[in-house]
Amino acid sequence: MGLFRIPFTCAGGHGDLYKTYLWAVLVNVAVGAWVALSPWVVDTVSDNLMTTSLLVSGIAAIVLGLWELRTDPERHRQWTRTGAAG
Repeated sequence: MGLFRIPFTCAGGHGDLYKTYLWAVLVNVAVGAWVALSPWVVDTVSDNLMTTSLLVSGIAAIVLGLWELRTDPERHRQWTRTGAAG
């Protein structure tokens, strides 16, 4: 899972696999935080529809990024530095 998936070929010739990097998930969380806070930062709070849309989208990006960190075994190992990262 993840927005940024980098294609690579397995050494054993098993076809194309995809690997999501920890930094990409963290960038998604950071961008989600920016999107959620941007109505107040750029002072567009007076537009209720835009504020609601940005807030919901930002929170969704944050929640999904954190969910991926928690549920993807490889990301979880990288995040907590337990075990060998694949």
